[in-house]
Amino acid sequence: MDITVEQEGNTDRQPAPVVTPEPIFRVASGFMAAKHLLVANEVGFFEELAERPGTLDELARRSGVPRRTLRILANSMVANYVPGGMV
Repeated sequence: MDITVEQEGNTDRQPAPVVTPEPIFRVASGFMAAKHLLVANEVGFFEELAERPGTLDELARRSGVPRRTLRILANSMVANYVPGGMV
């Protein structure tokens, strides 16, 4: 079934534009990347790494942040990294 759209003042019937969820996914992904970055900063993730690199267990012990939280943040920082900046 073909869907057509009539534009006001135009009697020609035009095919309906293709609509995809891609723009919404891009906005949502950008929002989540920004939230992860904000949380990583708030819990001191970057300060701990700058002071002395370590394993997740070491970072959790030094920072007092649960290991699971640090793992999620670290995975997000790696997944969203693009050379020259974040996604």
